[in-house]
Amino acid sequence: MNEEKIIDPQPRHLLRAELREEFLLKTSNRGGFEIYVVTPEQCPSVMKEIGRLREISFRHIKAGTGKSTDIDEFDKYFEQLVIWDPKKHEIAGGYRIQTLLKLRNSAINKESFSPLTSYFHLSKRFVEKYLPYTAEFGRAFVQPDYQRSFALEALFDGLGFWINKKNSGSISWTNPVTFLIGKVTLYPQLGNLDPIYHFFDRYFPSKNSSLIKPKGEYGLIRPYGDLSVDVTFTDNFEEDFSMLAKRFNASILIALYGRLSIGMQCFGTIFNELFGNTEETAIMIKVPNIFEKYIIRYNIKKHDKTQEK
Repeated sequence: MNEEKIIDPQPRHLLRAELREEFLLKTSNRGGFEIYVVTPEQCPSVMKEIGRLREISFRHIKAGTGKSTDIDEFDKYFEQLVIWDPKKHEIAGGYRIQTLLKLRNSAINKESFSPLTSYFHLSKRFVEKYLPYTAEFGRAFVQPDYQRSFALEALFDGLGFWINKKNSGSISWTNPVTFLIGKVTLYPQLGNLDPIYHFFDRYFPSKNSSLIKPKGEYGLIRPYGDLSVDVTFTDNFEEDFSMLAKRFNASILIALYGRLSIGMQCFGTIFNELFGNTEETAIMIKVPNIFEKYIIRYNIKKHDKTQEK
């Protein structure tokens, strides 16, 4: 893939001017980051800088769109969570998040109205029982200079506050966020993925695989290779993930999502040639099942309008 030259940085004084106090969610629990939620319309320079930093961050791990900036047609419908370093006056990381109801209502194509639904089909049961209570999140990144900081933790700090805000009766959206869906990206170019898929099967099986399925033209029917004799699982999540991270470059996001909640589910995998020939697995997390220590740490209010477990 021929990669385009990444756009130049946005002037820091423009970024600082756009990140007004009214958009500030909170200061992170650790690291002193400021966490903002904005839209591209409110903060156009911030959105351009997000697109630039996304592409830099994903190319750093041999992925990315290959374009001069990583901004797509869905960004205008999402809220952008921004991790801002007030000392260096720069964006450390971020991701995008929005309720499925708002995404679907904003889109012309009701079958492919979000990044996930462009590649995965939502069943009738999902649309009826889950969609009204679900938010989609994705494109999480921490720029290379902040990989060893608390910026990644700040992403989850902001996620908890965002959920809490929505579940506290925001006038813009009255249904609580009970479920989170998104995609976990795996990078074949970084190593053998078979042990990681075995890990998914062991710890994150779907209770109803028909809820979310890869669309036919993108679906990846992946014949996992048998585990070699020197790869064994202990049934201890932390030990098993530590082994995957050290030996097979498993993304830390897998562990962070898995640590959040008992019963995170995976729903199949697609091949994404438009994002560095990566493999992406659909996941779903139920907010009421998030472990109590994270409920307290991120101040998440639990609401459950469904009877699904």
